Amino acid sequence: MNVLLELLASLRNTLPLRISKKTLLPMAFIERQSVLLEERWLKLHHLFAQKGIDEILIEVSHIPVRNFNNKGRRLTWSDYTWLRRFFALLETIDWENLPCGSEQEAVVSQLIRMDFNHQRFFAYCYRLVKSKLDAHTSKKAKLNEILHCKTLVLQDSHLADHRFEPKSEKISVQLCNWIDAELPMIAALEPDDKFGNPFKLLHTMNIFCVGLWYKMLYDLKFYDEPNLEVLAEKLVNNISTKRAVDLSAHSLSVKFHLKDERIIRKLRKFVQQMLEYLDKLLVEMVA
Repeated sequence: MNVLLELLASLRNTLPLRISKKTLLPMAFIERQSVLLEERWLKLHHLFAQKGIDEILIEVSHIPVRNFNNKGRRLTWSDYTWLRRFFALLETIDWENLPCGSEQEAVVSQLIRMDFNHQRFFAYCYRLVKSKLDAHTSKKAKLNEILHCKTLVLQDSHLADHRFEPKSEKISVQLCNWIDAELPMIAALEPDDKFGNPFKLLHTMNIFCVGLWYKMLYDLKFYDEPNLEVLAEKLVNNISTKRAVDLSAHSLSVKFHLKDERIIRKLRKFVQQMLEYLDKLLVEMVA
């Protein structure tokens, strides 16, 4: 009996490998899996919201599940296996040890890895890279940033062997083609880097923390500046971050008004450390 059970288990494990990618899925199977996949997506949506993932990115990420639930589409075994990998990659993101700069970029990285080549995802990646470029003012910094983005795309694309839309170009190819077209535009149109300040203060915090930090100091009357625009203009000439060496006044001004729970908690912890530092000085004076 045990031998028969093992044989049946072996057959079940190997059967999916023998199913053609073009095999049409039975309606009963689609209806059953649609319910299960939507349940998994709701959990994923909740997790993404907790991590502060952009609502637009969450909406774009929902497209594969929504398409599977569309009764008017003819679905194949390939569609189903792609979705299984979709959940496998997104549900196993190591949020404590992110390979990218942020939770947002970690989700984008996984979607590139599974070759999510939908046009709305390409548009999202385009805006993400453009926002990174806008955070820099010098030509050199912009070129370094866009080349760094291309490197990340190419690294992720090595694991992409199954496209979401088989008839469309791979997402890595789409992005790299756009970046290759953008490079000479930056080199030709951006002004040369003639005036750089080698004495800028380099912050360990990212641009989002820096923005909230200086907005808080301004609101508490720490600076005697007429308005936030003037403050931003002065700051970008004298500060930088590890991920944004050259900031623009517009980019920093936008960060002044962002409210993100993760950023607020991070700064709150930093302020608590400052208070503990001052308390320690007071204790030392009394002693």
